[in-house]
Amino acid sequence: MAEQNPQVAFTRVANLWERYVDWDQRMQREMPRLISVLKAHQVSRVIDAGCGTGHHMVELAKSGFTVVGTDADPSQLDVAESLAMANGFKIPLYVSTFEDLNFKESFIEEDDFDAVLCLGNSLSLVKDAAQIQKAFENFRKLLTSSGVVLCHLVNLERIMERNERFAPIRTIADEPGGKESIILKFFAHDSDGYQVHLVELEHAGDKITIKELGRVPIVYVPYGTVVQYATEAGFELVGAFSGQTDQPFDPAKDLSYHMILRVKKQV
Repeated sequence: MAEQNPQVAFTRVANLWERYVDWDQRMQREMPRLISVLKAHQVSRVIDAGCGTGHHMVELAKSGFTVVGTDADPSQLDVAESLAMANGFKIPLYVSTFEDLNFKESFIEEDDFDAVLCLGNSLSLVKDAAQIQKAFENFRKLLTSSGVVLCHLVNLERIMERNERFAPIRTIADEPGGKESIILKFFAHDSDGYQVHLVELEHAGDKITIKELGRVPIVYVPYGTVVQYATEAGFELVGAFSGQTDQPFDPAKDLSYHMILRVKKQV
């Protein structure tokens, strides 16, 4: 049976996820495009919704942006705070889900941000599609009249059709005792819906053992429906792009995309 709360389920595999991602490579791949888009839209103040362990926030702070982070997992925010402090920054961090942002708290004022970030397919960590729609409504409340949203999502329908369910394998050598960790990530679909799975194998000599398993339910909404939700929440689509590139997104071919949304101008 699927977990009732995907964000709680992700908390259980957060440490494994942190080990799976090669953050140095990921930042080198993603940050130039992200910073370029933010500067093109004259962004100064950013809220990273679903900030996780804070790697994108810290890189943005290094580039001169004012950043605030929210995440549903307090333990992720603890790691983010330590990472920020290690780099000389004190970034405001708050526990909050996408669909349950509390605008009456002092840390958030409506119309206070130039951009909302929702990266790494984190918007899929909700209970159902209605909460994705609610998330866009909340993002709109956070933004100035010229604000933008940058949202990254995977194209699960295409991934499953093409049976390209397995992400690149992550290996970590030189573990204690001469062991090697091998971490697998893959998507699956069954009667409970879509999930992302993480498996860590431990390799030592001629033995391979399963060290840790993780399974997180995710909500998949097709691209056209995501655009519809965003439009109904008060946004217009600036563009959708393949992966983290500046190439136009092709729903029939590309396995992931990022969207740039802008607050609709009042007529």
